[in-house]
Amino acid sequence: MGVVMSVSTVTALICHNSKFLLFHRDDIPEIPDPGRWQLPGGHIEDGESPTEAIKRELEEEVSYCPDNLTLIGARTSQNNAKVYLFFAVIKDNEVEKFKLGSKEGQDLGFFDINQSLELKLTPSLRGYIGRYRLSIEKLLKTGKVIDPKEFDLELA
Repeated sequence: MGVVMSVSTVTALICHNSKFLLFHRDDIPEIPDPGRWQLPGGHIEDGESPTEAIKRELEEEVSYCPDNLTLIGARTSQNNAKVYLFFAVIKDNEVEKFKLGSKEGQDLGFFDINQSLELKLTPSLRGYIGRYRLSIEKLLKTGKVIDPKEFDLELA
């Protein structure tokens, strides 16, 4: 049996008008969760900080990284990898800056929670919405970073 490497990841909850940005993954069988919708983000590469990683991932997947992107916190996954969650509320004039990157993905869009639950989400995102729906709705409504503990996150 091989050793499973724990790779830390970054993800971003980017909000506009009580909706959040989702990224539609490529439908390639060799990748995890092909053809499913997820929050933008990905793996932290060797030598990168979480902030550098989320900026790179956002540029690759959705072509834009908001200036006000803020780290809410991190949690340790079942395989001992860190998962860092970033948050931003964008202005009306920023919406058009989000475009599908040139290297990966099928689509992107802003969805409210009910709309997102009608999509073919990654299992981890569907579970996350199920567990933290009230906290996500509060964050979308207020547009303010909330206590990381509401998402079972530690300060990073």
